[in-house]
Amino acid sequence: MNIWHGIQPSDKELILNRIKESHRTYNRKEQRAELLIRNARFIKEWREIENIPPLEPTIINYGGFCERWSLSQMWNGWPESLAEFVQAKPGLVYHPIWAGQSIDWNEVAPFPDDEKPDYLLIKIDFWTSLNDIKSIWPRVKKLKKAIFSYTDKNKSNFGCALCWYDLNKKYRMSLGKIARLWIQKEVPYIEDLESYKITVREGIKRIDRYIKRLTPGSYLINIPQ
Repeated sequence: MNIWHGIQPSDKELILNRIKESHRTYNRKEQRAELLIRNARFIKEWREIENIPPLEPTIINYGGFCERWSLSQMWNGWPESLAEFVQAKPGLVYHPIWAGQSIDWNEVAPFPDDEKPDYLLIKIDFWTSLNDIKSIWPRVKKLKKAIFSYTDKNKSNFGCALCWYDLNKKYRMSLGKIARLWIQKEVPYIEDLESYKITVREGIKRIDRYIKRLTPGSYLINIPQ
């Protein structure tokens, strides 16, 4: 059987060269780029905007197109450079204002709940690995602190803060009484009562914030500046 039957003579060399290319190793960004340029929907959407005049890379912005296809908005629209602008790391979805970032409200698409904008979601796909998650974790910790006013340090004294909250709400104990009791029973090395009252107050306020955040349709009014 003649394997070249029906193949244009001019295509034979191209096919042989393509076979040679198959031995190269593609990194993950290159793999994703190669799949994208073979995706009919991607090509259709790209062709609808490809007539936009080329601009400087720093101001090119394909907006929703790049977001949908996990591309950097710095992409210049040229297929040859696509692999350079593929977003290989997991995406982070959050409300910019609640993360302390200035942005026009009209540019914000409320998600997932327009009445509860204090959220932080990690967007993954079938490419995502454990190392990818680890690589973005420093950014997650910063956003968690900005959006929720909560850090890993808060977890270490959660039990104390929860107890202070109960003593204050259930047993109507004042901050001063709670602070004196805690110093007497738990932290006798503390000498500054007034300073510790502030610690107790902040702990109670923190528990109160956590409780409010669990209530569907409600959120804190104070937006990070």
